[in-house]
Amino acid sequence: MVREFYGILYLLEMFILIPPLREFPKKYMVKISTEIRRIYVGGARKMVEYLLLSIIIGVISSVIASLLFLLFLTRVRPEIEISNQIAKGKSLTTGDTIYRIKVINKTRRPIINIKAQLHLVTPITVPGGILLKSKEIPLRRSEIMYLEKFDPNDENAEYAFRFVTYENIEEIWKDDKRSFLRFRICATDSISGFTKVFIKEYHTKSLIREGEFEFGNSMEIK
Repeated sequence: MVREFYGILYLLEMFILIPPLREFPKKYMVKISTEIRRIYVGGARKMVEYLLLSIIIGVISSVIASLLFLLFLTRVRPEIEISNQIAKGKSLTTGDTIYRIKVINKTRRPIINIKAQLHLVTPITVPGGILLKSKEIPLRRSEIMYLEKFDPNDENAEYAFRFVTYENIEEIWKDDKRSFLRFRICATDSISGFTKVFIKEYHTKSLIREGEFEFGNSMEIK
């Protein structure tokens, strides 16, 4: 801007101090034209540089903001606690023996699209490695749409759920030295939309205990 200002002053001095332009038209018109061109080119160059700098700063700022937002979202994932033991009890409706695995949504937000699976897994040695042969043990309800956010003051404890199977696990799981139970659960955070899978393995039958899980935020079997 200082450069353009002095250029304009120079033009004014030319008009005021020099003789009338009629006497020296060509000489002074060339000077005026040169100065105008110099001022115009210099100003245009600075404007282009300013626009390019603004675009670069805008792009960099957008990328940084997007990365920070993505980093925030990756931390907003479901957190689920799975019981370390399996409760063996009786069905209140049929009186049949049932087995329960309890989960608690430890997230401060509701979780959705919850899906669970229970498998009996048997490692088999093959040339070059070990294969895991699995047999699914059906759950009475393997999918639920919604679990409430974790709130110890929730009188209904809607943040907890018990997955039930009517299959005789102890009969299916004949040898706990050669096979084990694997429980998997998948859930989606209702805010971020990120999904996470949780896995719990039970390697000994001693983890099956008779009784019922305590109500609410407890994994104790009584």
